[in-house]
Amino acid sequence: MKKLTNIMNKNIWFILTQFFSELGSTITSFGIVLWINQKNPNPLTFSLLSISIFLPKILFGIVIGSIVDRFEKKKIILCADSIVMLSSLGLLALFRFDIINIPLILFLNFFSGIFSCLQDSSKNILNTIIFSKEDFIRLNGLISFLSGIAMLLSPILGAVLYNKIGMSNIILLDLVTFLIAFITLAFMRIPKEKLKKVRFNLKQVFIEFKFSYNEIKKIDDLKNLMFFFFLVNLFSGMTYFSLISPLILSRTNNNAEILGLVNMFLGLGFILGGMSVSLFSFKGSKEKIIYIAVAFSFILGDILLAIGQTPIIWYFGAFFAAFFIPFSDANKAYIWRDKVPLEHRGKIFACRNTFESISRPIGMFLGGIIVEKLLSGFANTNSDKMLIIFNNINGANIGLLFIFTGISGFLACVYCLIAFLKKQFNYKILREKIDI
Repeated sequence: MKKLTNIMNKNIWFILTQFFSELGSTITSFGIVLWINQKNPNPLTFSLLSISIFLPKILFGIVIGSIVDRFEKKKIILCADSIVMLSSLGLLALFRFDIINIPLILFLNFFSGIFSCLQDSSKNILNTIIFSKEDFIRLNGLISFLSGIAMLLSPILGAVLYNKIGMSNIILLDLVTFLIAFITLAFMRIPKEKLKKVRFNLKQVFIEFKFSYNEIKKIDDLKNLMFFFFLVNLFSGMTYFSLISPLILSRTNNNAEILGLVNMFLGLGFILGGMSVSLFSFKGSKEKIIYIAVAFSFILGDILLAIGQTPIIWYFGAFFAAFFIPFSDANKAYIWRDKVPLEHRGKIFACRNTFESISRPIGMFLGGIIVEKLLSGFANTNSDKMLIIFNNINGANIGLLFIFTGISGFLACVYCLIAFLKKQFNYKILREKIDI
């Protein structure tokens, strides 16, 4: 607890203002989900909304990595924040004048996502500069804890504020929290960075991307983790990141309060998971912790959300889906921080993010198409069986997809864990032979 307090004391205002900015953004995102559900409640629309947010990370990830390595992280974040604010002002205008234009909302999300990606990459590197290696796992636990609080509060506040003050005023509140975080960072002192003095050009970007990919391939642990999270993001993109809202709304006759509580329990899971990572030390291989944590998230989270017939089961499913993620995120961040030199982190982390994230929008698109074109017809023609499994024909098509991702994700984790344990065992035998 004393170590956690020391972390907080170092940059308390930076941590808190970033938290409130994230809270404002998540409230806005939840409000947009409720708005779209009123105007165009289609699973494919929800998938496209999620794709518009995540696609920039894939398309511009390699360019962003090179930019981050060449410029001061603080300046990058401040510039990116300013442009994201312009996108928020565009959304504000749409909602203020009640313009129903979903393609334009998707475009603004995409435009904002480009600079949010630049912002997030810079913050990740900035954290490695501000905080020591000894504090890093606890820091990631603290970040997960605060993200969980944002997830916990945002659905409750989002549902209340959406009904009380409307979508445009929610965006205004988001802009206020953004400005507070912006001003705090602007006056914050950051240790001086050793920056590359190579000129920025696209040819150099692809050379650095190739360099980063080759560097990752040289280290088996990093290569295996990258391909593992490619699979994780594919499965989670199909359901968790795009279809959890329509799943709950379709089963509850568009009950925003129950959806808010499901999101609240997601936040609670992140909070308690983040607290556990921050307050306690866990012995053992960090890779093993990652595989076990993600396996529990899939088998308990996706399956309970899929087959649950009452809100209480969905709450437990949401909680378990989120609780184990901070264990995975913190240990993954530690491994990459430990094995990648500071001067190469921007481009190598961007290369990793591109490969890991490319499967998420693919999963989102596939999830929407599979539900709309395949599982809807299957559920309707097998309505008797759907009633036995789900006790409700509404949302049965999405529930079937959650069952598939829950089982597939769990089996992928088990396979990777067995392969890792086998490698450790062979390495141990080899060391014993060398010692003899």
